[in-house]
Amino acid sequence: MTCAQWFLALSAFLLVVASKSRSLVGQLLDLSILTLCGLTGPFCIVLMPIAIFLAWRRGGPRPGLSVVALTAPSVVQVGALLMKDPNVRFYPVLGASPAFFLNLIASKVYIGTLLGRNALAIQPGFWASIFLLVAFVGGTAILVACFLKASCEMKLFILSANLLLAASIFSPMAGVRAGYSTWQVLAFMDASRYWFFPMLAFAWAILWCIQSRLPFARAVSVILLCVMCFGIVREWRQPVLRGMHFADDAKRFEAAPAGTTITIPEGTPGWNLLRSNASRAYRPRGLSPLSSLRTPDSIVMPHWTANREEFRAFSEYT
Repeated sequence: MTCAQWFLALSAFLLVVASKSRSLVGQLLDLSILTLCGLTGPFCIVLMPIAIFLAWRRGGPRPGLSVVALTAPSVVQVGALLMKDPNVRFYPVLGASPAFFLNLIASKVYIGTLLGRNALAIQPGFWASIFLLVAFVGGTAILVACFLKASCEMKLFILSANLLLAASIFSPMAGVRAGYSTWQVLAFMDASRYWFFPMLAFAWAILWCIQSRLPFARAVSVILLCVMCFGIVREWRQPVLRGMHFADDAKRFEAAPAGTTITIPEGTPGWNLLRSNASRAYRPRGLSPLSSLRTPDSIVMPHWTANREEFRAFSEYT
């Protein structure tokens, strides 16, 4: 569900820039998708100015359906961002720098679009830095050329993709690793949702270059599309999910005597879930009781657990 909202945001953007549906059923479907996207995540904050601009550009006596559908969700999302508790999210060291920004964009966006997952952003050495610099300059040149010459809708998509990327890497939700900054953790993340929109904008920019009048631009586009085919084949795999027989483990847990610790294997190799069938309330040493316990079935946890050490196992006591 965390990544599904990004695909929903793409659908909402396509509806914003598309022509207005003529049928009532189509308009109701568009309204439901835009409203759902607006209430699912803060993407409507970026889509709202685009909808207002297109409504003004296309003209008409009344505001467009996109403006009407995104107004209330945008107010809700802005209010949620302004009123949220700053202690809810843990903010480790960002580790931002121009050089590492270049490495991230070149590795995760440009090269990632062509070849798939890679760890070039954290590769040391002179030649690795030169390769990333060339990739960054070339990829940025393609995006800039597309932005200057493409249609208004394509310009808006490139602009929104970069705005979402800037917001994502400015305050990312990445894991915490001892001795690593947040941007360094992002360099380890292969399939992060933060790269979805900029990768899609870069891929569409490559396709746009095919219709260029310059033979060099068309040749570069064809070469990059061929390289992308190899990347698709390289990444065309989905690991088979192993049957963990959770129903049998649940029955074993229910039948276990009080105080017995049951080991339940997880889907990730090497990970196990330890459940203790305790007969009385138990609290591991070092943990403080929750101070915001409101009702027996509603627990408010105002802070994230900041784990600064890499761990391989944990225990949950019920």
